[in-house]
Amino acid sequence: MIVLGIDGGCMEMLAPWIEERELPGFSELLENGVYAPLLSTVPPVTAPAWKSLYSGKNPGQLGLYWWLQLNKRTGAVVHAGYLAGRSKDFWDYMGENDLEVLIMGTPLTYPPRPVKGILISGGPFTQDVGYTYPHELESELKEHFNFRVHPPHWPDVSLRGESGVRVIEELTENHLRTFDTLFYERTPSVGFLVLYHMVALGHFYFNGDETLRVWQRVDRYVRKWLEAGETVMVVSDHGLRRIEKEADLLTLCIQKGWTTVKSRGWRRYIKELVESLSQVPRASMVLPRLTTAVDIANSRLVPFTHGVVFVLDAAELIDELCSVLEEELADCVEKVCKGRELYSGPYVDDAPDLIVMPEKKVRLISSGAGGIVRSVRDVKADNAQTGFLIAAGEYFKKGVCEAFSIVDVAPTILHLMGCAVPSELDGKVLRDIFRPDSVTYMREVKISSETTERNVAYSVNVDEEKVIERLRDLGYLE
Repeated sequence: MIVLGIDGGCMEMLAPWIEERELPGFSELLENGVYAPLLSTVPPVTAPAWKSLYSGKNPGQLGLYWWLQLNKRTGAVVHAGYLAGRSKDFWDYMGENDLEVLIMGTPLTYPPRPVKGILISGGPFTQDVGYTYPHELESELKEHFNFRVHPPHWPDVSLRGESGVRVIEELTENHLRTFDTLFYERTPSVGFLVLYHMVALGHFYFNGDETLRVWQRVDRYVRKWLEAGETVMVVSDHGLRRIEKEADLLTLCIQKGWTTVKSRGWRRYIKELVESLSQVPRASMVLPRLTTAVDIANSRLVPFTHGVVFVLDAAELIDELCSVLEEELADCVEKVCKGRELYSGPYVDDAPDLIVMPEKKVRLISSGAGGIVRSVRDVKADNAQTGFLIAAGEYFKKGVCEAFSIVDVAPTILHLMGCAVPSELDGKVLRDIFRPDSVTYMREVKISSETTERNVAYSVNVDEEKVIERLRDLGYLE
């Protein structure tokens, strides 16, 4: 079985192309398979979304809510790569059932843990060395495929503009060709490839011709796999939506006196944050109290991009912020949710206090520069809640299903492979996507009571400045 993950994939982009027969492979996938909207995490951000998809757990069971996590008690900050080792992923359970896997391009898997098969890490925290399990595979990938995790010289060379599109196109083709070759050479039970860099095209071009070119590369492989009789599932971690303006929560908080800054702008804050990272042991990747642009010790709240807000003062400030958002940003904010009401699990106390949900054509940023509300410049789309699941093969029915949660993907794959589903997973097996006469539909879902928590922090030796620049170049940070 092949599972293809596309960062930021959404039907709003795909539907016009499919209708115009620009993507015959995806057209065949939809005509002969099942489609279901896939609801992402809140907020819909790559880091928690992919980890929830892999593990079948909501962010409250993972303690992973955004790219960075603030500890309100100590003022320490950790990045998402450090937190990702707290839970097993679906391929770990498969290995325990003696099923081999090929896992490639997956964010938050660096450095790679041992698996039964192959793991090639991906995402912004992965470095250009030490990214494979087994370790010796790295030299083979470089020799036979000229493989690179990231585009050459990125982020020093931006992915924006025509040259950036060509770079992503070439990298995507390289990753697809490498995965395809390894899949047929190693014949794993499941091959899982995530195309992470494609989200940059969605952010900057949405469904423009630049984006279509790269999707057509992907489409050729989807068609190839279907013609070979493979079972194919395509999933996305979140969707995308067109935007027209942006609201800067950091600027708002500074003007209201809720957030104190020592230097100008969120860009400078991120840069100084990165510099402070280099002063602590690389094995821990934990920041002590920050002495950066946002003075956490003297701030009442700290807002991040995507509407993530940590309140450091009395609970009354939550109501005050909600009132201000309702009065002053009513046309930018759809609603405000309390973190504890969105998540469940042992790490719910670490959740952001508030998640501000933007209106449809608005994105929420935290740059601390310029006005509170302004027109967007070079970004055409921002993350949206609804991604997709499309699957075709002998087990899947034809048609459209109701929306499912992203945490349902892992237990569904485990059930497909004949593995027990751990009882503590939040997700459920998506039986509605199977043919009623298939063995996967008729087979009873096996439940295992085995604990899946690892309590293992990744030891991540990364170039943090490059990581932040990568996130910015992909459109995640201002």
